[in-house]
Amino acid sequence: MSEATIDKNEIEVALEAGTQEIYFNGFASALATNDFIIVLTRNGKEQAVLNTSHATAKMLAHRINQSIEKFEQKTNTTILIPEQL
Repeated sequence: MSEATIDKNEIEVALEAGTQEIYFNGFASALATNDFIIVLTRNGKEQAVLNTSHATAKMLAHRINQSIEKFEQKTNTTILIPEQL
């Protein structure tokens, strides 16, 4: 089974189970000795704090980048970040 299939199944199960969804439009991150911390914010207000291992944080960044690249290729667009505007 491919990673994409596993992710799709995990997402479907989470949505069907009514797992809490958090919308965020900002974040802060910090690297600690043993873990990585991500604070999710919406309109400047903290919504959640994520703690993860360094390896999981790197894998998350890699997978998000892959998804963004696929989206940009399919839509023939480039998603700009604020520093690029």
